[in-house]
Amino acid sequence: MSSTLEQKADEVIAAVKGYVSRAIAGINGRLSEFEAQLKAIPAGPKGDKGDSGERGEKGLDGAPGQDGATGEKGERGERGEPGPAGKDGRDGEAGAPGEPGQKGDPGDRGEQGPAGRDGEPGPKGETGDPGPSGEAGPKGDLGEKGERGEQGPAGSDGVPGEKGDKGDPGEAIVGPKGDPGEKGERGESGAAGKDGLDGAPGPRGEKGERGADGQNGSDGKDGAPGEKGLDGRDGRDGKDGISGRDGRDALEIDVLPAIDESKVYQRGTFATHKGGIWLARVETAGMEGWQCLVRGIADETESTEDDGRTIKRTTVYSDGRTFERVIKTAAMLYREVWREGEFDRGDTVTYEGALWHAMTKTAAKPGASPDWKLCTKKGRDGRDGLRGEKGERGAEGRAGRDLTQLGPDGSRW
Repeated sequence: MSSTLEQKADEVIAAVKGYVSRAIAGINGRLSEFEAQLKAIPAGPKGDKGDSGERGEKGLDGAPGQDGATGEKGERGERGEPGPAGKDGRDGEAGAPGEPGQKGDPGDRGEQGPAGRDGEPGPKGETGDPGPSGEAGPKGDLGEKGERGEQGPAGSDGVPGEKGDKGDPGEAIVGPKGDPGEKGERGESGAAGKDGLDGAPGPRGEKGERGADGQNGSDGKDGAPGEKGLDGRDGRDGKDGISGRDGRDALEIDVLPAIDESKVYQRGTFATHKGGIWLARVETAGMEGWQCLVRGIADETESTEDDGRTIKRTTVYSDGRTFERVIKTAAMLYREVWREGEFDRGDTVTYEGALWHAMTKTAAKPGASPDWKLCTKKGRDGRDGLRGEKGERGAEGRAGRDLTQLGPDGSRW
């Protein structure tokens, strides 16, 4: 719903903007021509500032109209009475600087006012030619009051007077846009406008507090059996059992360093034997009557097979039990030139001048299966070597047969 309202609002705004632009297009063109004509008019003399009129009564608030296009910034008005704080409005565009007015006729000199602030020093004039020095004459009488000199620099702004009555409307002459003036003081707050249209629905609010419980509903149908529940709480402790006999203090137990099978040990004797701790349950005879309480390692052997690839480890514990482990590694072993058969992971072979490594157990041919990985590629044939030196003359051979003495069948004539 909110997206539809926003879309309709955008369409209305676009239509209003288009209508206003078309309506003021002709006015803007005429204003531009009128401004060009005004710029061609020479500036007149500046007149004296008129007296401030009396402040008129405040008029009734009119009905709020539609927002029009932003106009040019007018002259700075007099400060009004402070009103309640209103909402901040948008800043208007800066106006163009106005043309200076014509200079008025000099009036009679008034009474001397208080000394103004020193102005900035003017540029230094050119040095004139020295005149002849005359004799000092007697002091003359005070001369008549002279005419008013040219207007001096503007003094500081006076206290604003009360607002005068509204004057007759003057001829509307729009001057060129002046420089932006200083920001005026905040004016009175206008009357409250009419209520605007309802806005789009806002975001969902936070979850409210839980309401009061409703009335109990009618009983529902029995549901399907649920899953097995958690175990119940532990039951109450049972009654204490009959007290047992006092045990021996661990500090009073002596563990013998070894068992001498030729001796007899009394019941309750502790001793170490083959890496473990043993207890004599009865009077012993040799190893009879002994029980291994803590099993240790009596012996451990390790052997290698298959050129070190397979490790066999045998562990013998204190009570005589044994445990064997066979550890097969993937150590690289050279199996010479490849031939048909089965190869284990880690085997390396030579095939067609290259060295191949078996990545898994395989019977495939190197180069024809991903089970083999090339380790060393066959190198190129070397260039012919340099001609060697002439060797020594060999031993004289045995005498040959005289073929002229042989017949066609090879027999001697």
